[in-house]
Amino acid sequence: MMPSAAKRLFTVPEGVDAQDYPEYFGILVAALSGLVVNFILFVAFAYINMFFLMSLSVSGALFWSMAIYFVRKKRFVAAVNIGVFEMMFHVGIMVWIVGTVYGAQLILWPAVVYAAFSINKNKLQTKLMGYLCLIELAALYALVPEQTNVRPFENYASLIFLISTVCSAIPLMIVLLSIKSVQIRQRKQLQYRANYDNLTKLFNRGFFDTLLEYDNKTLADGGGPFCVCLADIDHFKSINDEHGHKIGDQVLVEIATILNRNLRKSDAVCRWGGEEFAIILRRCELSSALPVIEKLKNLIASTTFSSERLTVTLSYGLIQANEAETSDGLIKRADVLLYKAKRRGRDCIVLEDDS
Repeated sequence: MMPSAAKRLFTVPEGVDAQDYPEYFGILVAALSGLVVNFILFVAFAYINMFFLMSLSVSGALFWSMAIYFVRKKRFVAAVNIGVFEMMFHVGIMVWIVGTVYGAQLILWPAVVYAAFSINKNKLQTKLMGYLCLIELAALYALVPEQTNVRPFENYASLIFLISTVCSAIPLMIVLLSIKSVQIRQRKQLQYRANYDNLTKLFNRGFFDTLLEYDNKTLADGGGPFCVCLADIDHFKSINDEHGHKIGDQVLVEIATILNRNLRKSDAVCRWGGEEFAIILRRCELSSALPVIEKLKNLIASTTFSSERLTVTLSYGLIQANEAETSDGLIKRADVLLYKAKRRGRDCIVLEDDS
């Protein structure tokens, strides 16, 4: 069982937005990793009595402890700046003393990525930190010899270089995969928001227009007929006025669920706007579409909605699409019939040429 202190450490503090979670955990895990690495280096240098490098590891551990403190305080920019400074300072001193043969300079690549975690509106500052890491990396290769007179664990130099390479590559891979995962999730969220109504989870008006255009093109190319229905909740304003908008939203959601569950898989329904819904009934003529809408009408009229147990009815305007007709033309025809249904007393279906 994880100790309570560790649980608190990995619990997101209040006030951190969900969109900032990847950055929060990225900064925190990097700081903890830096702390662990400095502890390992301290033990290794203590084993061979290299007291200066031991003191360097102690200072590194203190810096990473400060970074952990700042990330817990939601001061992400300060935490990142401290971490990048620690890596640049520590790597620079160590490579200057022991040379590039051990691969410590490779840690500057994760430092560049770590700088990118900075939740900082000043993008120039973030870029500058990354560029400084790259400049230091180039300077170390240009100015520091491969090996110096200080040669700790000389017989294991190749192994240590390999470990340094792996330890540099793994954070890069994890960060790149994390960024890709965040991008995919955000793209899906944007796509969902672009196509669906937030309240009812039905298609929204914009995406429904796209579906209409597609079905119109299919019909013009010799595809099967389709029908369009506009439906409007009767006296919805009085529901909001008497019971409040929260109850009104419950009614909308529950009606949307009934519509979505009781249409055929080939059909599509959207929230057209306010208390109005639009339905496409594919591969059917008016005579076949009418029983589908009648079933919906009777089902909704016999259902009680929301915690207030309200009885709700809808009015419907149902048309069959004609070839070479625009989407706007389809909706206008259905809208005219919908208002005829309202004038006839509501809770009814009106078709074209329906007396």
